[in-house]
Amino acid sequence: VNTEVGNGFLTSKFNTSFRRPYDKNFVQAKLSNPNSYYLREMKWLIISSFLLIAITIFCFYYTVKTLLNQYKLVAIKNQFISNMTHEINTPLASIQVTTEALQQFNHDEETRKKYLAIIHYQTKKLSDLSNEILENAKLETTSFAINERIHLNNLILALINDQFQSRKTTINYLACKDELIIKGNKKHLTRSIANLIDNAIKYNKAENPVISIELQQNKTEIAISIIDNGPGIADEFKSKIFDQFYRIQTGNVHDIKGYGLGLSYVKKVINQHFGTIQIFDNKPEGSIFKITLPNGN
Repeated sequence: VNTEVGNGFLTSKFNTSFRRPYDKNFVQAKLSNPNSYYLREMKWLIISSFLLIAITIFCFYYTVKTLLNQYKLVAIKNQFISNMTHEINTPLASIQVTTEALQQFNHDEETRKKYLAIIHYQTKKLSDLSNEILENAKLETTSFAINERIHLNNLILALINDQFQSRKTTINYLACKDELIIKGNKKHLTRSIANLIDNAIKYNKAENPVISIELQQNKTEIAISIIDNGPGIADEFKSKIFDQFYRIQTGNVHDIKGYGLGLSYVKKVINQHFGTIQIFDNKPEGSIFKITLPNGN
């Protein structure tokens, strides 16, 4: 075989006449390209091999991704345990010290009342902590009723007066001229707004902390904005701060109380009210947390 023709091969011509060697009788054979034959016979084996390689690559990718997710969950769990241990130990240590002081020393009635007030305050902190964890756990599996008519202007004004009037922070409340009414759950919505205001105060390290609360509405939506002049939040953390148990890393420093449940709770509550929560930068410094809810007017 020495001549290639198209997809096959052509043999050389040779004389087939032995009796009459000078007659011009020739035989020529044309053979198919063996490569095409091999490919045709092995195509299912080749296809199945490529499919097996693709499945192997996918399984490897899925395994690596699962391991990375597990690593992140372990890191989050360890951080949560560390934060919770600190949050629980602080009031427990305070209660223990105060109780020992009451037992070992003879105090007058006024001092005893002060010590008892400390014990009551720290016990309430532990109770609030356990309640918040339970509320978060409930929201994972159950929903709550959102059938109350809530007057937002009155709700926020009462919230400021009841919980934040004594804080060493300037709070500016810009209420809407019109009456703002939404349909929702008053208890959860109050706790969510209080959580955002508390965070704005707690993480604000400005010399003169200022928190502004603004209400706005249009035909379909009501917006609640909590604005602070604190250090702000870096862009790399904005997509993570609403994740459960997540806290911006500060190493082993626990100068700010928290355990990574507050903002995840807020987002769950707002979602169940068919609303949204977003974070923006407040120029020149600080953050804006904006809640948008359906207008119930």
